[in-house]
Amino acid sequence: MPRNYKSTEQYLKPDPRFNMMLATKIINKIMWKGKKATAQKIFYDAVDIVAKKVGAEPEEVIT
Repeated sequence: MPRNYKSTEQYLKPDPRFNMMLATKIINKIMWKGKKATAQKIFYDAVDIVAKKVGAEPEEVIT
């Protein structure tokens, strides 16, 4: 008789600033030793710098 299996898959929540799953994945890759706030600051600053140089919206830079 098969046993019941409960999924332990954890779903990512969208990023609070851009509301995008891709931004959350990038932030999680940058994160080191659980310092998510630091990783978010690094990511947001980088996106703002690139958006300013390119002359596009930050959402367009991410995608």
